[in-house]
Amino acid sequence: MKRICSIYKSPRKSGMYLYTLKADGIANVPEGLLPLFGTPVHAFDLVLTPERTLAREDIAKVLENLDTQGYHLQMPPPEEEYIEHLPEELLPAQRSGLTISLSGPGFFDTVAPCFE
Repeated sequence: MKRICSIYKSPRKSGMYLYTLKADGIANVPEGLLPLFGTPVHAFDLVLTPERTLAREDIAKVLENLDTQGYHLQMPPPEEEYIEHLPEELLPAQRSGLTISLSGPGFFDTVAPCFE
């Protein structure tokens, strides 16, 4: 079961992709999805087979969705999944327990040494 797919990226949400059969383009994508996804931007074409491995998706599920609904939507990973490998000083303030104020005296004195 080989499928030639077009993969589109969302201009609105980083990490969100839409898989479609190349021959169909976005014709089978529900109209209600496109306002949320944004105007699809063609990223690349790909041959999918059951033996192929995808980085973030289950190939069997992608192929099943292509066969049953004509498209597959890949959601972006949860924020926690792609920031947990960052050093503590680069994590968002709420995760590291820091409180950051962007106003008041001394702000640039505190921040400037971080960029030296």
